[in-house]
Amino acid sequence: MMKIYYLLLFLALVHWSKAQEFTNEKFVLAQQMSNKGFEKLMKGDSRGAEILFLNALKLDPRVREAYMNLNSIYKEHNMEAAIKIMETASSVFSDDDEVWYCLANGYYQQNHFEKAIEAYSNAIELSKVNGEDFGLVWSYYFNKANSLAKLNRNKDSIEFYSKAIEFNPKNPNIYFNRGMNYLMIKQKELARKD
Repeated sequence: MMKIYYLLLFLALVHWSKAQEFTNEKFVLAQQMSNKGFEKLMKGDSRGAEILFLNALKLDPRVREAYMNLNSIYKEHNMEAAIKIMETASSVFSDDDEVWYCLANGYYQQNHFEKAIEAYSNAIELSKVNGEDFGLVWSYYFNKANSLAKLNRNKDSIEFYSKAIEFNPKNPNIYFNRGMNYLMIKQKELARKD
């Protein structure tokens, strides 16, 4: 009985080590497939691109661009599919703030504001590690504030609008939204100022 156990363990280890040998080769092939998908997408063939992106991810799930491009295809016509693809991406790229931001946007579009707040929070925290110089960081705060406002958490939303203003002080939409939330908590002078 012990011999069978060790034989099975050995075969599993051999299989695992062989699978590891081809990981880089599979990744390169998956990247190439994803690149071809992007070319098709740029030519307007979203269906052909989708097939290539999905096949790339089947070959190797570490091709970030395939997730992002599938998200851009799906979010136009099938937000549930966009959310599913970005949920998968967030499990593979758990330290990628932009992936969390795209997932949060999907939740927001589907009126899942609590989930959106959590995903925007992840994006915000990761941006503090990855670098807040990325051009979308202001939007992480802005959209989290919008999600909070949708739940009538106006005082909380004001805090995040204010942070968004720090990153993008010339954006009138942020001031307008913050002003509306000041009105909701009867801070008329601050609302008028915004």
